[in-house]
Amino acid sequence: MDHPTAPIAPIAGTFGLLKWFFVLLKPYRGRCAVILFCIFLQVALYVIYPLAFQVIFDRVLPFKNSALLIKVMLQLAALFAVCAAGAMVSVRLVAYVGSHVLRDLRLAMFEHLNRLSSSFFARVESSDLLARFSFELAAVELALVRALPALIECSLVVLGCLVTIALIDWRIAAVTLVLLPLSFISSKLLGRKVNALAYDRSGFEARMLGVLSESLSSRPIIRALGLEPQTKANFDLPNNSLAGTSAQLGFFGSLIPVASLYGVNVLVVAIVGTGAAFVINGGLSIGAFFGCFSLLMSVAAGTSTAAIWYAAFVGAIGKVTRIEELMREKIAVSDAPDAITLASLKREISFDNVVFGYSEDRQILNGVTCSIKAGTSVAIVGSSGSGKSTMLNLIARFFDPKTGAVLFDGTDIRAATQASLRPQMGVVLQEAYLFNTSIAENIRLGKLDATDEEIAAAARTAEIHDFISELPYGYQTLAGEHGGFFSGGQRQRIAIARAIVRGAPVLVLDEPTSALDPATEVSINESIERLAAGRTVVMVTHRLAAIQRFNQILVMHQGRVVETGSHAELLAKGCVYRGLWDKQSGFTIDSAGFASVTPERLQAIPIFATLDLNALATVAERFNTETFEAGFLAMREGDPGEKFYIVVRGNLEVLKHGADGREKPVAVLQDGDHFGEIALLNSVPRTASIRALTRAHCLSLSREHFSRLVASQPSLRVALENAMAERDRRVAEPTAGPRGGM
Repeated sequence: MDHPTAPIAPIAGTFGLLKWFFVLLKPYRGRCAVILFCIFLQVALYVIYPLAFQVIFDRVLPFKNSALLIKVMLQLAALFAVCAAGAMVSVRLVAYVGSHVLRDLRLAMFEHLNRLSSSFFARVESSDLLARFSFELAAVELALVRALPALIECSLVVLGCLVTIALIDWRIAAVTLVLLPLSFISSKLLGRKVNALAYDRSGFEARMLGVLSESLSSRPIIRALGLEPQTKANFDLPNNSLAGTSAQLGFFGSLIPVASLYGVNVLVVAIVGTGAAFVINGGLSIGAFFGCFSLLMSVAAGTSTAAIWYAAFVGAIGKVTRIEELMREKIAVSDAPDAITLASLKREISFDNVVFGYSEDRQILNGVTCSIKAGTSVAIVGSSGSGKSTMLNLIARFFDPKTGAVLFDGTDIRAATQASLRPQMGVVLQEAYLFNTSIAENIRLGKLDATDEEIAAAARTAEIHDFISELPYGYQTLAGEHGGFFSGGQRQRIAIARAIVRGAPVLVLDEPTSALDPATEVSINESIERLAAGRTVVMVTHRLAAIQRFNQILVMHQGRVVETGSHAELLAKGCVYRGLWDKQSGFTIDSAGFASVTPERLQAIPIFATLDLNALATVAERFNTETFEAGFLAMREGDPGEKFYIVVRGNLEVLKHGADGREKPVAVLQDGDHFGEIALLNSVPRTASIRALTRAHCLSLSREHFSRLVASQPSLRVALENAMAERDRRVAEPTAGPRGGM
């Protein structure tokens, strides 16, 4: 059976929700017909048995007709038996249909979610998505399985009873019709308010879950920095909003049935008084009065019950709206109706004047034209934000170009099915994600029908087989959540084995070693170099030492390919690539993780440019090594500045508070970058925060150590002040880019 996707029309009120449910129930229309038949049986029970009272009071009791009494009681017993059986069938089918509709809806949401672009996940928190799969679907299930059948049954009971009352005495029916709307006024007036509050409550629930999720994943940092009070305050804000909205929702939601109940009681009193007056005047028999009274009580019960379930029903409108917001998200990449099967790569992958941006106001690639020969190793390098990873995203068709085309052997990959493109690629990302299943199953995800021998062979090639074999459970060892039972290097090797077992002719690597320690990085790079034989390897990296033997290097700058060639050729040109190489040169990290810098490399930093090499040799000795784990806040905006830093290896994010008070990323620091130089002269507040994106090795020079040097060599301070003045002059120029004076 095909699983239906949710309707795409916006949900507008009760009728909109009914139409939405109708589409979901369509595949189960046969069972729904049986459910409706069983509901009609229940309605018959409510309508017919009050008529027995009329017979008993008008024809049995006055004439003491025992035979008729027995006949009536047997008929009622048979009616109750049939209706009870129908009720059992109805309850079972409602449970079946409800569970399967929710299954279909969950699957439709999950499939749609998996087809959305990375930009969607960048702006929507995972906790918000989890809330739509939990709180929202729970409300939908309540409305579909409990509220909707109850509303249908109550509506039919009220309608059937009113028709029967009219057949007994049209005057009582007329009075009932006039007064009955009183019981629905509250539902009509308060329903829209309940709907709005339910929508707001869903949003607050999602925000609260977001804070909770972030707190759970950041426990070590929270404890290390003593952030428990701040974390509590962050949680308390959506928690208080949720409590306030829940209180209002509880009040207005409960007010609907309460107001309806009072309306029903007014109706009963009025009808009983009217009926009694008719009996006194001789216009209505006692039996007819009791029959009408019993039917009226069924109307009252049905109306009151309907009001209760109506509150639950309209409460789902806000939840369904949030589900529809997800289902209406535009899918960035989809197959064309006439998509072809893409043949295996034989000649080249090429970019033909590709223009792309993740948003309309931010263009990343500006007319990229280049080619990657099949069977060669190609590295894409450049500064942060130059478009390196974007090129990989387009090759894997995670996105489509705005203009231009990405071609496989001359075929635009937009004209081919994704199912024929993706198997040609083995992908290893910066963060080696492992699922909480066995190592064997994590590797087998690259090729679902891979044998144990193929898995072991891939692990050997990735140089992780010996480690796995020494584990107590070998390949059946669980990886843990996010692969947390293993180190970064072990996770990366398992991910490489997953790409190898796939047997794909194209290997796509996005910063595969940036999160690893230096020794592991060297070992992984050697494994990648061996894998390149016979494959097309495309790797994005900012570690230039790892790509010296690659066949071709593409240098990106401001969304364009500005240089191409081998490592030696690009160094000889002395342009952009040479600058990147020089920026990363002059550093060493020993096996223990301690870093050092040469005087020549320090001289390339503007604030030290005027110092001679002897003085810089003394400065270099004063640097200490600091290692920041991913997520660690190395510097906080507003804190006193007391150290100058040089990034030896790793990525760090620069964050500043905007006009709205929210912290926003403004730059990424990589190997060779520096920040905090003003701290060497004065203890001034930091103008930005610095957070490690990956494990980062930095060299730090404290103001205290630098002051001792200045005391022994006064010329150092003069030279540094002159360099800082020159730096400030350049920063003040309109064309100057952002600098790291934090």
